[in-house]
Amino acid sequence: MTITEYVDAVIQSQAENGSATPRTVDLIEKAVLEYPKAPELWCLRGDVIQLLEEPNETYTSTSAVDSYCRALELDPQWSEAYESLGFYTHVVADNPQEAEGFFRKAMSISKTEDSFIGLGRVLAHLGRKDEALALLAPGNCPFSSEPEVKELVTEINEGHWDNT
Repeated sequence: MTITEYVDAVIQSQAENGSATPRTVDLIEKAVLEYPKAPELWCLRGDVIQLLEEPNETYTSTSAVDSYCRALELDPQWSEAYESLGFYTHVVADNPQEAEGFFRKAMSISKTEDSFIGLGRVLAHLGRKDEALALLAPGNCPFSSEPEVKELVTEINEGHWDNT
C-alpha cells in the first residue's frame, strides 16, 4: 500500500467503527513500519492511539504525544502535528496555556480550520472570549462561514465556554 492508501484505510476504519479498533491499530502500525519517515503516518498514529476504544497495555498515556513529536522530528513544519499536540494538551492534559502555543505554532506554518477552532476554544477556555471571537471573525478567519466555526462562535457568545 502507498502512504495515501494507508491514510485512507485508517480513516475509513475509524469512520466505520466510531473509534480506533484493533484493526485500525494494526493498519497504522504496519504503515509506520513500512514508511517510518512519513510524518503524516506518525501524526495519524497519535490520533489513532487517542481514539482507542479500549485501554491497551501497548500504549502509555504519552504514546500519542510521542507519535506527534516523531512527526515533528521528521518534518518540523508539519503543522498537523502541532494541531494534534494542541488538541491533546488542551483536552487530555487539561493545559490550555501550553495548548495555545501549539496552535499558534501550527498557524504560523499553515492556517487551517482546525487550528482556528483549536485556538478559539483554548482562548475561550482561558477566559479570553473577545480575543477568541476576534480570531474567528470574518476578515480574520477564512473559515468563519464553516458550520463548526459558526457553532463555536455561538457557543462562546452563549457562555458555554465560561468557567470551563
